[in-house]
Amino acid sequence: MMKEYRPTDSLLNAVISIAIVPNLERLEAELQIKLDSTLTVESNGLLGPRRLIVRSGVELPHPLGEIRMRFRKTAVEGRSLYSAESIYKKLAHKSGFSGFVADGELLEKDGAVTINPKTWTIRYNVWDWMGWC
Repeated sequence: MMKEYRPTDSLLNAVISIAIVPNLERLEAELQIKLDSTLTVESNGLLGPRRLIVRSGVELPHPLGEIRMRFRKTAVEGRSLYSAESIYKKLAHKSGFSGFVADGELLEKDGAVTINPKTWTIRYNVWDWMGWC
């Protein structure tokens, strides 16, 4: 089994602000819609508590989509990987946009963490969860 783990809230917030939100902003500009989402960390097949990522400025009762993130340790001391996947089932965009996948690495050294986003891929007409990208 993979060495998946749930990150601390501060680490999760940092990954969201560095690796997710800037790309959401670019997508929102292109699609001309705010992508309010729920975000859940999945670890070893179990979903954690949901949190809202409110992009519209108003908390909606039913966000447009869901983002699932996973984190796992690697064999290299202080190095972890993250993967994010989203599905926006409530968004019927003419382009067929259905979500995105993203991944990157976390490097911990001397108490500091460096977040290195690696990939960001937009998906069209993909409505099922794929797991690790």
